[in-house]
Amino acid sequence: MKKEKKVGIIGAMSVEVETLTKKLKPLQKGKTVSVTQAGGLTFTEGLLEGVAVVIVKSGIGKVNAALCAQRLIMQFGVTHIINTGIAGAMASGLGILDMVVSKDAVYHDFEVTAFGYKQTKIPQMKTSTFKADKKMIDAATIAFAGLKEAA
Repeated sequence: MKKEKKVGIIGAMSVEVETLTKKLKPLQKGKTVSVTQAGGLTFTEGLLEGVAVVIVKSGIGKVNAALCAQRLIMQFGVTHIINTGIAGAMASGLGILDMVVSKDAVYHDFEVTAFGYKQTKIPQMKTSTFKADKKMIDAATIAFAGLKEAA
């Protein structure tokens, strides 16, 4: 039996999730949008453009984002996770309000070369590059193209 899609949306700061949270509709007619307090965080669950979502402000940092992702999966049963928000750019040519969809992510902000490892190599792991889901990349690319055309 195919599991119904439920998307977790993580933003580090209020400004990154407020607009989306305000757009949520209740999961069931006659009910209200569900708000759950867990682990010092507020998870808001509802429908966004007809898709079941759970939105959470994680706080800044990858550890906070990882904790939110784990709770979204285990407690709320999300099948997809989107991390949204403001980011600094490591590439030239990107400007304010540009949208970026990653194909992969590299865990890079640590130093193990003193132990004989290459930069960005994670000891005892086969890879330090984590591929994004192709269907999610395609969906985001199509959605962003539509936003560009509408602007």
